Amino acid sequence: GGNFVHRHSLEMQLNIYRLEKQMKVGEDFRFPNYQKLMWYTARAFLEECNRMQLRHSKKGSANHHYIANNKKAEKRKIQMICSTHTPRVLRGYNSLAKELERWSISKSKSIIEQFPDDIDVLTLSSHLGQLMKECIAHIDKE
Repeated sequence: GGNFVHRHSLEMQLNIYRLEKQMKVGEDFRFPNYQKLMWYTARAFLEECNRMQLRHSKKGSANHHYIANNKKAEKRKIQMICSTHTPRVLRGYNSLAKELERWSISKSKSIIEQFPDDIDVLTLSSHLGQLMKECIAHIDKE
């Protein structure tokens, strides 16, 4: 008992999840529907990042210039995400992205059963993976 999930230690929680599977810990003692929850966690994070970018673009008076220059807009988005979240949180989402990419191509019935019906797992894992790759490169530069 006492299990709960939060974004401030995703990396550790994923390590514990893998360890529990490796040690064949009984389902009664594991966090229920953990994989499914991680898909929703990833989607919520991407939606949060998109909302943040939209709010920022609405504040600027040169809205058309911001959207027209995709490379600059993407760079601003990465800077905004990295300034809003701690490196620890971003590294956790990076670990999550890698795990979701593995799950998304898995043929295991127990993993596939945890795919949410309302999420395109391949697209979501790809988008999160790309975003986190850019964020990690940004924070490693600093």
